[in-house]
This record gives sequence, structure tokens and C-alpha cells, in this order.
Amino acid sequence: PANLYVTPGIAATMHKVRFVIENRQGLTCIMGDVGMGKSSILRMLYGEYAAREEMVTSFIPTPSFVSDFAFLKGICQDFGLRPRRSLYDQEQEIRGFLAQKFGENINVVIFIDEAQRLKGPQLEMVRTMLNFETNQHKLVQIVLAAQMELRDKLKDPSKKALRSRIIAPSI
Repeated sequence: PANLYVTPGIAATMHKVRFVIENRQGLTCIMGDVGMGKSSILRMLYGEYAAREEMVTSFIPTPSFVSDFAFLKGICQDFGLRPRRSLYDQEQEIRGFLAQKFGENINVVIFIDEAQRLKGPQLEMVRTMLNFETNQHKLVQIVLAAQMELRDKLKDPSKKALRSRIIAPSI
């Protein structure tokens, strides 16, 4: 990312992602073909937000989790949270963490690269995490960077709820 040439398209993408994160809007996607710079953009933004005191970030470079529970445990591990024995308890663990950070005015951001590799239950877990919110703001911001296969997955009628939560997608 240190050598990323910021074209007008890349600048617009970065602006959209920053808008979603800083306004606590929840979910945004960066989608494009192989070699378009998605990973470089994501790493640049991750570095920018990880350096800020009012942010807590997680970066998942290649999601290769066997289940939604393993996916959630991986995210929790990045935040230093205790592993739990059930999906419900792990969801409660991260919900409490997100509420605590929101109360401290700290924004939590999860960056996921190669998001086209997420399976249906893991995409549903992304949707579930977006339900952790106040009346005005999402408690977690999620940025997905993916090849165009993610768009095909999101077209599935069973993903309508997740698709409707995407703010300012960049394609």
C-alpha cells in the first residue's frame, strides 16, 4: 500500500469506505476483478484506522474458517476476547465488547479481504453482527474486499437481508 497509485476511482472508493466507517453505517464492500487493487486499498485503510486511538480494528486477510462459529471465534480472538463453548455465548461476548467500546466512544472496524471465500453461514454471521446497534449507529463497521464472485453470492434470495445492509458499495 505504500506504493499505491491513487487514481480517481481508488480515491472515490476510499472516500466511500471512510464515510461508512466514520459515520458508523455498518457494512460496505469493495468488489472488483483480480488485480484491481482491492487488497492494497484494504491494507492502506486498515493501517490508517489501526493507528488511530479511537479505533479498534481487526484484519482478516484470508477467511478460511470451517464454520460460522469458527469465523466468530477468529474475530473475537483478534480483539483479545475469550473463546466460548457455544455460538450464543460467543455472540454475547462480542456484543458486550462492542457495547463497551461504543460507550467509550471507540469505533470497532473489521476488515475482511478475499471475502468471496465466505460461505453462506459466515455471511449470515456478518449480517448478525450488523444487528448489534443503537437507534442511530452500528456498533461494528465491516469492510469486505472481494472478487466479483461475492456479488453472485449476494444475488441469492437468501442473502437479501445482508445485501440490503451494504452502504455505498464500490465496484
